[in-house]
Amino acid sequence: MKKTITVGIPAHNEEKNIGKLLESIFAQKQEGYILEKVIVACDGCTDNTDGIAHYFMEKYPAVQLVNDGDRIGKSGRSNNFFRMNRSDILVILDADTILRSSDTLRFITEAFGDPSIGLVAGADMPYPPETLFESIVITAVDLWRSIRLNIDHGDTVHNSHGCALAFSKDFAEKLTIPKGINGDDHYAYFRSKELGFSFRYATKAVVNYREPSNPCDFIIQRSRFYVINGHMIEIFGSWVKPYYKSVPLSEKLPAILSMFLHRPILLPLALMLEFFMRLHIKTRKQYISGSMWDTVQSTKK
Repeated sequence: MKKTITVGIPAHNEEKNIGKLLESIFAQKQEGYILEKVIVACDGCTDNTDGIAHYFMEKYPAVQLVNDGDRIGKSGRSNNFFRMNRSDILVILDADTILRSSDTLRFITEAFGDPSIGLVAGADMPYPPETLFESIVITAVDLWRSIRLNIDHGDTVHNSHGCALAFSKDFAEKLTIPKGINGDDHYAYFRSKELGFSFRYATKAVVNYREPSNPCDFIIQRSRFYVINGHMIEIFGSWVKPYYKSVPLSEKLPAILSMFLHRPILLPLALMLEFFMRLHIKTRKQYISGSMWDTVQSTKK
């Protein structure tokens, strides 16, 4: 029997993106699965996100809209999706992404071939750069991707990215993301381990997104990520520390050399940018936490 899928999309003022994402969802071939619902949850939207969702509701009966006027953040909306879901697989997508191919959802479905699998992450990849700064950021992103793919054969928290996460029905029914958490994707990964579920990284299930095009937006966005490790250790305890272990230089070096051969000018700039970002976070007095993230405008196009 074909597996059934529900797609949940938490959206806060995403009028520039939500239509493109919905188009990419309904352009899927739907081979090997049945798309039951696509739920768009407006999270305190003040723009035309709901109007665009209404337009797609008229075209596609599978689209549902949740617009209660509240602003509860992605984790809160994800919990709503967990309770609403009746499908075999629940896929939660960031509203500012697009499914790269018409087979993306099929690749996600196929990753659930083993009944023990509770969590599957899609492969998030940035759009081609439009600015020099984007080129530098993407070089750092591509370097880190080539390194993390080989960590523990892909079963690593570093591959659990929130822009495209899929949950088995059994796992979704048992999962509640704590209010105000920073790093719902990492929380889902460690909670799946606690409950005895397996994780898969679906390398073919590519989801595109845009990187920040200026330093200010980059700092706002990356500040969220550099404090997740400590937050997860506070929640789960010391057993998660090995998952954040430093990657040995012997494993990093081949990826660095390969990147240097292809991007000899951008790579040093990318490494300098990462060093600056880590230094910036360490010197900040404020501990960044909470599910209400500042909006980064340059990625919304």
